[in-house]
Amino acid sequence: RLTAMECIVMAGGRPEEGDTLWPETHGGQKAWIDLAGRPMVAWVLAALLGSRHIDRIIVIGLDKPLEGFDRFDSVEFIADQGSLVANIYAGIARLTPGQQAAFCWADMPLLTSEIIDRFIELVPDPTADITCGVVEKTRLQRSFPGADDLWLRIREGRFIAAGFGLFSPESAGRARRHLEALMPQRKSAARQARYLGVPLLIRYVLGLLSIPGLEAHLRRRFDLECKVLIVDDSELGLDVDNANNLAVCRRALVARQAGP
Repeated sequence: RLTAMECIVMAGGRPEEGDTLWPETHGGQKAWIDLAGRPMVAWVLAALLGSRHIDRIIVIGLDKPLEGFDRFDSVEFIADQGSLVANIYAGIARLTPGQQAAFCWADMPLLTSEIIDRFIELVPDPTADITCGVVEKTRLQRSFPGADDLWLRIREGRFIAAGFGLFSPESAGRARRHLEALMPQRKSAARQARYLGVPLLIRYVLGLLSIPGLEAHLRRRFDLECKVLIVDDSELGLDVDNANNLAVCRRALVARQAGP
């Protein structure tokens, strides 16, 4: 059972002109968007700092350290390396060898320390190469009306991938070329399935792909032990990838600050 680990936070994304988030950033980084009086990434870092299981955080890609959080010895800021994959591996290079680690996107402002700890404690096999979660569409939209995204359609239902998970840095080297191919398409389930293999694509299109089938396919094709968990905390699947989700998160954080 995992007790303490390090986490890399991907924070360098910039919405392009025409993106629904462009009016909020105008070429700036998404992580700095204000939500309820704080930069979006500040909500994420506060949740990670409060976790019982995260003892070190490596923030990758911000154009400057986040004021207030730069005073923590357990938080390190690394400048943008030019691409998402380069950022990921710059963060991995700073991890302590031989330990399981966590990853988190900087656009998950509704995460809390309790949600992060529940996910980590839910993991049945902490030695897996990658452990990720999925949140059911109906659950997320029931919790946060108006939220929408690109949904993965599998036999168990329609899901969105969680923005927090665990991985083995020791396995990262052999996964790099696949990440370089997949990351540009990370918001297109169909394009990712095409890269992952024709049999997988066929099962996906026919609605026959299941979570165990996906795990088995990744094991055969890429020699990666991947675990996919259906999680109950809707906040794990609500990322700020569009203006609708931004508005949903703003309302939720304002309500959280107001209290019961």
